[in-house]
Amino acid sequence: QLISQNIHNALRRTNRDQVGGPNAESEIWGRQQRFFEHIGMTMAMPSMFEQMDKDLAAGESVIIQLTTTGNEQLKRELLRVKEAEGGLDGLNLTPKEDMLGFVRAYYPVIKYEMVVVDGQEEWVPVQHTEGPLAGQPMEDPEMVAERDAFLEELALIPVPPNPLDYLFQRYGTENVAENTSRQKRIIHHEDGTKTEDGWSKSKVAKDVEAFKNGDKRILVMSKTGGTGYSYHSSRTFKNQQRRNHYILQAGWQAAEAVQGTGRSHRTNQVHAPRYRLVTSDIPGQKRFTSSVARRLEQMGSLTSGQKDTASAGMFDASDNIETPVAQAALRDLILDALSPG
Repeated sequence: QLISQNIHNALRRTNRDQVGGPNAESEIWGRQQRFFEHIGMTMAMPSMFEQMDKDLAAGESVIIQLTTTGNEQLKRELLRVKEAEGGLDGLNLTPKEDMLGFVRAYYPVIKYEMVVVDGQEEWVPVQHTEGPLAGQPMEDPEMVAERDAFLEELALIPVPPNPLDYLFQRYGTENVAENTSRQKRIIHHEDGTKTEDGWSKSKVAKDVEAFKNGDKRILVMSKTGGTGYSYHSSRTFKNQQRRNHYILQAGWQAAEAVQGTGRSHRTNQVHAPRYRLVTSDIPGQKRFTSSVARRLEQMGSLTSGQKDTASAGMFDASDNIETPVAQAALRDLILDALSPG
């Protein structure tokens, strides 16, 4: 709300709402959706950790499936702290950094002036006329100071950490195997220090092997690790413990999420896996989990002969928002909201 209000007020005061260019309106809603998906996912993790501890204590293994790894954000943050000549303690790997980046990119700090071109009035950027910045847009010092003060205010808002970092902080890299597309990751040491660790396909292969051998009983995978790999309790693996497969982040496509579940449920297995959809009591999260829940319900019926096996009874037919009835209800809701009466 703060970002939306401040951006729109600043656009109006600087006449930028009359200027074409990057659409802050559509961008802010896209980033907001990613932001709150991340928040909801991370805030559900403490409860997930509690259940994971029970699984591990019972002599079972854990698989965590997610979509977002924060790889691009980590790259940007590492570049930022290196340019600032700061240590890794200054890294901000929370979704807040994405919103701060939006403010830096879209807050209107460039001066505009009205000119007449071919008899038509247009707002154009004021340019430097001399010096090394000649020809470049001129910034308004007042708007720059206003933006920077706003960024400082936003930086004080506490936000949960990146899910992958949260997981590794809790269990340590020595206990968690990782199969994601990240090129780098941050290692948190017991003395509170952080170091940068390069990540590669060869290290992924070693981690997957460590999980199969039982040296690491927790495995986290992203979309990359959800194709072409086997994590099930195969009779050919040393680690034949039952797998507890947590879908922490379902993503936008149910087919891809269910594809990931196929990594832990394969032929020649000692135990069938348990699937757990990680969610919260935030109603909006149903948007992210309903279609996956429907697919898992079908899978539970086919593989176990019990319709609530896959989702432990958390979801039923009323949670499916992809039916014609649900779509009609949504259409009616929107029409009612838009009606003048």
